[in-house]
Amino acid sequence: MTISTFANDNKSNKRESHIQIKIDKLYKEKIYKERNWLVLLHYKDKKNDRYSSYADSQSFFLSLIGKETPSKELEETLKALISDNHLTDSSVECIFPARFQWIRERFSIDENLFPKPLCPKFEEFYNQMKAKTLSVVFASFHPEHPASLFGHTMLKFNSENGEPAELEDVVVTYAAVIPRLIDPFGYVFNGLNGRFPGSFEIQKYKYKIYEYNEYENRNLWEYKLNIDAKGIDKVIRHLWEMQKNHFDYYFFDENCSFRILTLLEVANSELYLSNINNLLIQPADTIKLIAAQDNLLEEVKFRPSIIQRYRHKYGYLDESERKLLKDLIENDIEIEDNVNQDRKSILYDTAIDYLLIKKAMEKGNLNEIDKEKYFRYNQLRGGTNYLTNLNGYYNPPVFSNPLLGHDPSQIMFSGGNSSNGSFAELSIRPVLRDFTDPYPGYSPYNQLFFLNTNVRMYENGKTPKLQEMHFIQMTSLNPIGQLINKASWRFDTGLKSLLTEKIFKEDPGIVYGFSSFGFGVATEPFYYLSPYSLVLYSFIDIRGDISNTFVKGYRLGSIVTVGVLCRINERISFHLIGDYRSYAIGEKQYFPEVSIQGNYQLMNNFSLEIQYRKVHSTSLDEARFGAKVYF
Repeated sequence: MTISTFANDNKSNKRESHIQIKIDKLYKEKIYKERNWLVLLHYKDKKNDRYSSYADSQSFFLSLIGKETPSKELEETLKALISDNHLTDSSVECIFPARFQWIRERFSIDENLFPKPLCPKFEEFYNQMKAKTLSVVFASFHPEHPASLFGHTMLKFNSENGEPAELEDVVVTYAAVIPRLIDPFGYVFNGLNGRFPGSFEIQKYKYKIYEYNEYENRNLWEYKLNIDAKGIDKVIRHLWEMQKNHFDYYFFDENCSFRILTLLEVANSELYLSNINNLLIQPADTIKLIAAQDNLLEEVKFRPSIIQRYRHKYGYLDESERKLLKDLIENDIEIEDNVNQDRKSILYDTAIDYLLIKKAMEKGNLNEIDKEKYFRYNQLRGGTNYLTNLNGYYNPPVFSNPLLGHDPSQIMFSGGNSSNGSFAELSIRPVLRDFTDPYPGYSPYNQLFFLNTNVRMYENGKTPKLQEMHFIQMTSLNPIGQLINKASWRFDTGLKSLLTEKIFKEDPGIVYGFSSFGFGVATEPFYYLSPYSLVLYSFIDIRGDISNTFVKGYRLGSIVTVGVLCRINERISFHLIGDYRSYAIGEKQYFPEVSIQGNYQLMNNFSLEIQYRKVHSTSLDEARFGAKVYF
């Protein structure tokens, strides 16, 4: 044996001995149960010291049983230091820099025996992600896209270099990878059962501003966090490791918000954010959870949607200026020189926002004429210093902050009297809100039910009976005006009892299926005097019902609706509806109906509700009073 060979063997023996000591320490002190290690590999305690990782790729683990056994995964990771002879990107430490960084610190690894490898690809990634602070960004609810009904959260890496440079900051999002061609039922089934893979995506913030703020007309709320430089370093290293992994995506719990919470736990393992037992983990709920932590939330920043921004600016104009804006937009008539330059800036700035709205409504494209207008208006507007300093000009209402909203689920106990007898009713609504619920934290123009279920017990009944169930009910009001004309729409499908439309001496126990879809128009006449206080709307829907008790087993017709939504203040609201539902095919019938519903919010998560409705063609009427609890 040569001297050099002997020296190498001696060094190898020292390496193995060094690691064996660490492995013995691992089991003796149960280091594998330390929270730092558990959050790095997304382990969850399944009781009685049984663990399992949320990570669903075997390539994310060095041990074949690492997914269920954190001790073996840690042991194999330590052993990898011995066998890893690569000092470049192919090194196992370059592939998993977060866990090896923790191991070197926790086990006091001798760097003379185990020198750190050079990882140029990781270093390039690290420099791209490097930031001074972190923010969680909440994109508000988007009712026109099923994947974003409840909003979306992202993690933003802030360079802190000022407003223009902020557009180049990067954001991390987590989303399901969904096939382009998939039917609605497959979409829901696979999403509820974790059959879509979920992965992290990194983009420049400017693209998310365009996508959410302008194209999808969604507000963005940024919540700056108190995370130190060491925590940010951990997150960056961990994100690099995530390239070797995916998670099964579940719409209700293991979704975008849940994954952002786990990233924050990597940054600070003393945070217990992902230990949520809710059936549904919503983005807005996670923002409230973050705000509830001691010393975690530092600052809140608001980026209003393009339409909200435009409507606010439009309200800054007087009547003569609105006529000038109309001429500018419709006829491209330049503003005369006798108009004050500061007011010109406001007019051109508002016209620019209008072009951005037009771009979004035309699926992201402007024609060549509008493109030329856009650049010319930017020049004519001049600098924005005057606009920035203008009192209130860039400050639209902030009611949509999710921290202000009531909890998303609801249970209501009510009692009342109808032509079919006195009754007690239990209503359960998993999500989200109706028009009379308090609107702070939500959109005042959207209504969404999901599996909303009402069960009644009539005075002469022996058992509770299903009154109605809405599988999904969505209404999106888009008030016209301010030179914007966008259709409102709604969709509803579910089950209803015949007791909702006719009088019976005894409960027939008949439930029918229904589905309807329609378009309409809405207006808000007093928006600038009192925003959201009065909304008028009208709809025309196609309606189809099915039951073996109907002639031919179905009935097909239409619904004409007029409605008035009146909000006295943020706590008191009324909703007056007039419906004319008629069926011309199948079983021919008609049901003119009026109803009024009122809601009074006593506390943040408690309201009282009253409702009266009358079906004129059958003389059915009913009144009820109930108490709502949001949770």
